[in-house]
Amino acid sequence: MRRLSNRCLSVLAGVVFLWAAYRAVGFAVTPSEAITYNHYASRPFMEILAGPFHPANQVLHTMLCYLVLRVFRLSEWALRLPSLLGLLFYFWAAVRLCRAVCRSEAKALLCALVFILNPFTVGWLPVAGGVWAGAACFLLALGTLTDHTVSLARASLLLGIASGFHISFLFVSVASLLLFLHFDFWGVRTVKFWDAINRLILPFALLIFALWSITLLNRRESFRVELLCVVLFPGLLVLALPQLVKRRQISLQAGVLAVALAFCFLPGKLPDLFHQGAEAGMPKIARALRDQIRRGQLHAIVVKTSDYLIEPMNLYRRRYALGAVQPVHPETKPSAAEYFILPSQELPTVPATKLFENRGIVLWMRRES
Repeated sequence: MRRLSNRCLSVLAGVVFLWAAYRAVGFAVTPSEAITYNHYASRPFMEILAGPFHPANQVLHTMLCYLVLRVFRLSEWALRLPSLLGLLFYFWAAVRLCRAVCRSEAKALLCALVFILNPFTVGWLPVAGGVWAGAACFLLALGTLTDHTVSLARASLLLGIASGFHISFLFVSVASLLLFLHFDFWGVRTVKFWDAINRLILPFALLIFALWSITLLNRRESFRVELLCVVLFPGLLVLALPQLVKRRQISLQAGVLAVALAFCFLPGKLPDLFHQGAEAGMPKIARALRDQIRRGQLHAIVVKTSDYLIEPMNLYRRRYALGAVQPVHPETKPSAAEYFILPSQELPTVPATKLFENRGIVLWMRRES
């Protein structure tokens, strides 16, 4: 049975990973990914820790992107490589947790399939973000907290690392620590007070302070937790079933966490699976602009575009070495622009000639009147 379940999980995880890798290589970067590169991963290393908080700057993930992009040339797959590796880590952590807490191999296989084949996350698989590595560390920490033979400090550090990969894990990590203290300290007192402080609370608090203190003091954007909810909610809901897990304490912890995630998720909306916005056509538009520039005289070129496409345009400006193109800014005046990159429903405010159109984006060239 163990060998059969290993084969089933390997095949399914391999299929999902190949689908994610295909989308990571072939799909255009999203605005949030472009922000990660333009404002953080392309800057000096210390600006990742010292910059103002933004949902696109999840500290540990951005650091990995910084290191990967120093080794490989800027491309879609290089920017998403840390996420793909985190996805493999997540698969392994989910299987490990399910086998540790479930009553039988068949029930562990069922729970692991729910984590791996969660339909809400399939459409987001190629998006560069730290949620996969964070979810893996969080699941490993849950498994560690349920095993009394393992060091509490390891669980504390894993929760801190998970929060470093995605700030949303900070909330469920604190909830997990409080649940553990409720069952193992205030309940049956299997953990001494100072052990709980020194080995469980202190490592987590110090790591969170080191990773997030500066950025949170400069916070200008709100937290976003919907990505975390759709990743973990179905799996935790299954683990909350008492018939599947070995100990009632595990089902209660998973149930409380699932309910907490549901309340976090209610203000959001369901993801639009397999959808790409207007940025999907940006790579071909950028290449068409590059070819147009090569045909003419190279000089300082100003591009005006929609606010939604500014960050992807600035990334592809570096991706395709469009040195003649000036960085795109929101305040660029149409009268100063020589080219316009706009969604098809928008028209330039000055006379212009359509040069190229792809997936709802149009490249216009200013026409002298």
